[in-house]
Amino acid sequence: MDVNVHEIIVLRDKKVQARTHKKKRINKKWAKRYGFKTYENQLIENGQMIVMGREIYMNERTYKALKKHVR
Repeated sequence: MDVNVHEIIVLRDKKVQARTHKKKRINKKWAKRYGFKTYENQLIENGQMIVMGREIYMNERTYKALKKHVR
């Protein structure tokens, strides 16, 4: 299979603040105190790649594994 790839698109995980407040000053303190939650991308599973035309879509963990394996 001959694939000419022009672009690899990495779908990143979503990072959301655990608790939020409407005031910026307090929200900044809450971010430091309660931290962030990371949500994995549900569109593409680990180790799975989707090829559309000349673009390859993959999640962040798959990209890191592929990059490590190629070197």
